[in-house]
Amino acid sequence: MDLLSAVRAGNIQATEQALKDGESPNIRDEEGNVPLLLAVEQKKLSLVQLLLQYGADPVSECATPDRSSPFSFALYTEDILMLETFIKHGVDLNQTLPKENAPALILAVDLGSSRLVNLLLSYGADVNHICAGITPLIKAIENKHIGITRTLLEHGAKVKEKNVDVTPLATALMTNDSDIVRITLQYAQREGININNTFGGFAIAPLLLSAKFGLANSTRVLLEAGCDANVTTQYGETALHFAVQGYSNTAVIAILLEAGCNPFIADLQTGKGNTALHLACHLGNLAAVKMLYSHMVNMWNKDERIQSGSKHKRTSFSSIGEDPEHTASGPSSHFSSSGSGSLPSYHTALNKRSNQYGGVGSMKSQQPSQVSGQPSQAMPSVLAYCQAADSVLSLPNEQWHTPVGKTLLSGKLQVLEYFISIVQHIRLYLPASASKAVSEVDLLLHRAVSSGQLEVVKFLLEIGYDINKPDETKSCATPLIAAARQAYTNINMCQFLVEHGAQLNAVDKNHETALSTAVYFGFEKNAALLIQHGADLNLPDARSTTPLYWAIFNARIPTLQLLIHAGAKFTHEQLRLTPKNLKVTRDPHLSAWMLEQISNPRSLQLTCILMLRRHLAELSAGRTILPRISLLPLPKSLQSMLTFV
Repeated sequence: MDLLSAVRAGNIQATEQALKDGESPNIRDEEGNVPLLLAVEQKKLSLVQLLLQYGADPVSECATPDRSSPFSFALYTEDILMLETFIKHGVDLNQTLPKENAPALILAVDLGSSRLVNLLLSYGADVNHICAGITPLIKAIENKHIGITRTLLEHGAKVKEKNVDVTPLATALMTNDSDIVRITLQYAQREGININNTFGGFAIAPLLLSAKFGLANSTRVLLEAGCDANVTTQYGETALHFAVQGYSNTAVIAILLEAGCNPFIADLQTGKGNTALHLACHLGNLAAVKMLYSHMVNMWNKDERIQSGSKHKRTSFSSIGEDPEHTASGPSSHFSSSGSGSLPSYHTALNKRSNQYGGVGSMKSQQPSQVSGQPSQAMPSVLAYCQAADSVLSLPNEQWHTPVGKTLLSGKLQVLEYFISIVQHIRLYLPASASKAVSEVDLLLHRAVSSGQLEVVKFLLEIGYDINKPDETKSCATPLIAAARQAYTNINMCQFLVEHGAQLNAVDKNHETALSTAVYFGFEKNAALLIQHGADLNLPDARSTTPLYWAIFNARIPTLQLLIHAGAKFTHEQLRLTPKNLKVTRDPHLSAWMLEQISNPRSLQLTCILMLRRHLAELSAGRTILPRISLLPLPKSLQSMLTFV
């Protein structure tokens, strides 16, 4: 009987005879199985011992990919007797098993077998052996085996391991398992790991990592273990910044706020200076915005904003000294404090900007009991709360963007609507003159127009903003005038405003219209659109200059030609007084054309067109004439002539 047949039959005498006859103990059958594996599968300990005695390899890889080595098979089946036999025979417990590409201890951990882990550790398996960038501890943590994790740590597994892909502590945090994180932290601190420092190849501290990935349980355990709630990166980013920008788990944000993470801390990145609220506004995370805003208002109202919370002291990578300029100057001081504590110098700068900041907001509405411009005589607590709310909404970043402004620029309509509803309540107790937030919200439409936020403009008009409301804090320009003179506003903005009822001939404080503004600044497409819709071509500004004057002065040739064709007044005397050094007067063809236009009578057709347009403009009361043109019983070609297309 050959060796394989003898082993299959469980015949120890025949097996021994075959081995004595010289058959290899590592011979393979047609399926690639070796005799030792067949013996292990049958749990024939005596056969296993005999084969080992004759040189059988317990870690020999089988020829078929779905079969393990004899030693691995004993591991998978948790055959303690077989494993002890192999170990006593001299199997290296730290070698990498061929099929599994891992040592026995990592395999036992992956199987979740405490019996195997204890057995292997008792026979000297290396508890810190690294294979493919992981250790047994990392594998146990990754699989959330709390009992095995504890066993490995008790046997000397290192939390402070540098030569791995991801450290045990980082792995524990990513599991978001409270028990796993807690025990890993306990041993990390025993090893002297500072849990407020960067770790394991990450450029951020553990708390910032857990906040970034929205790990609520990990965040809570870290704080319970003494993590500084206000630990920052070198750029001043707190866990709140990471929580908002990462997975934005509101549960994590709530935990951080409860633990004392200060939402008034702004990052130190050049040109940014954002608080977590600014970031939440930019991202349009309404739930985070509500949570942060409410907490910040309460802190401001209680005058706690410069303190890093009652539970934790702020830690950062640069020292922060006392601010010699800071004084507790009462409610009007944006970062005043009735208690002890120091104010970071960066926040002093924020304070100064905040105190100097002017409103940039859109919608003036009636304000009950505030005709005098003074705050109403409301209950002190209500008034104080409104003042706190106003201060939070008006807090600027390094780019002078408030939370409201940040929301506007990012076009997040839900958040914008939320802020508008808050300000509508504030205005009941604070007039625009005493409230930066009210002033800013009143001017939202102007800012949306100037920044090219067409969807925001549509939204604001839908909720009742006045399309013709002038900016009373600056130039008194209407939204259409603002749209006509912005380099980054495309033609669609002017067209949208005109088509939705904007007054074409409204003037600013210098009596400039949208048309004269568009011509002066060289936005000739805007100018052409305004002319087509029926804007008055001859309204003079405060200096008695007209759109045609600026077209000549600034050499806006296409606009100049369209203005004259559309009926702009221009006389021989005006042409004679035009400075001869201007570009248009040095162009002989253009000068000749202009002279011809004012010297010869207009054609009957053009005269009729201009008369009809003037009549339609009177009927339209300063708004677009195109809808009335479209209703005329005329062929499309004649309607096009009336619009100068």
